Amino acid sequence: MISEKALKEFKEIWKEEFGEEISDELALENAIALLTLTDISYRPVKKMWLEGIVPNEVLYKRYTSEK
Repeated sequence: MISEKALKEFKEIWKEEFGEEISDELALENAIALLTLTDISYRPVKKMWLEGIVPNEVLYKRYTSEK
């Protein structure tokens, strides 16, 4: 479920991006669709997947700076 605050923020962002106000029903429908798409498509990238694509020194800096 999406909170009232999150729905309000979604509607504000929608208005800023598209210049139109939308109903709570349409906002809820689009917010759920966006969350579903993000949930399905987002997966953390494994370090081994990046090997050979990103130079090792870049990986080293990235992973040592996160800790």
